[in-house]
Amino acid sequence: MKKIEINTTQNVTIEHELAQLSERIGAFVIDVIIIVIISSIFSLIFQSYDSKTIAVVVILPAMLYHLVSEIITGGQSIGKKALKIKVIKLNGEPLHIFDFLTRWVFRLVDVSMSVGTVAIIMITSTARAQRLGDMVGDMVVVRTNNSDIYSLNRILNREESANAVTYPGASIFTEDEMLVVKQTLVRYKKYKNQGHREAVILLSEKIETQLQVTAPKNKVDFLNQVIKDYVYLNR
Repeated sequence: MKKIEINTTQNVTIEHELAQLSERIGAFVIDVIIIVIISSIFSLIFQSYDSKTIAVVVILPAMLYHLVSEIITGGQSIGKKALKIKVIKLNGEPLHIFDFLTRWVFRLVDVSMSVGTVAIIMITSTARAQRLGDMVGDMVVVRTNNSDIYSLNRILNREESANAVTYPGASIFTEDEMLVVKQTLVRYKKYKNQGHREAVILLSEKIETQLQVTAPKNKVDFLNQVIKDYVYLNR
């Protein structure tokens, strides 16, 4: 399984598993089924109109489906969501409309004009499993459920201890924010270099400000305690 490391905007390195070709094809098949259903519904709604109007309302879903669905969901069409894969930027930044437009435009070459041949060749032959649209837009398609992305239940293995909560304000954070904290600690433990040490310190300072508390000298213990309190308060 190919993996890739991506630095987030918080200078945290997260390891992702690249989506397999079979998963991307499966997502594509699901999307095609959705497009056919939408087009069929539109053709029934507009069946009393002239043939040109019917042709337009049938073709439009096929043309715009991937662009619109990925913009709305931030990188996942219905098919991708079902197969638990997602488009992300290689630089760790959020996807913007221009990124989606790039993938959509190059879909003409990757998929439509070549019946998917170009996409398959590119995905199977490139180091990051990218089709042309991905390469031009500096994007990759990754799994959203790979083993290196921690779920809330895995953070503490759901210890049933009734320890007193040290930082009750920890409940204000989101699960995604706590996962970033956990990933920062994991990377620091694995690679104890200056960059990851600074990431721990910066996160600690930010959380101190948000919770309006003074953290102990051991920033790792502080962040671990915040995670424990978050899990305990939200279980």
